[in-house]
Amino acid sequence: MIGYLGTDDPTTRRMMETILAMEEEHADDLVSLLEELGPER
Repeated sequence: MIGYLGTDDPTTRRMMETILAMEEEHADDLVSLLEELGPER
């Protein structure tokens, strides 16, 4: 999606980059939590 925006709309592009960065952090946090909890029983 960011590639679609290109440089035509820098405000929306930056907003999307920020949202995607936060989502990546959330995904990393979830992976860490699942690793701490251990394998499913």
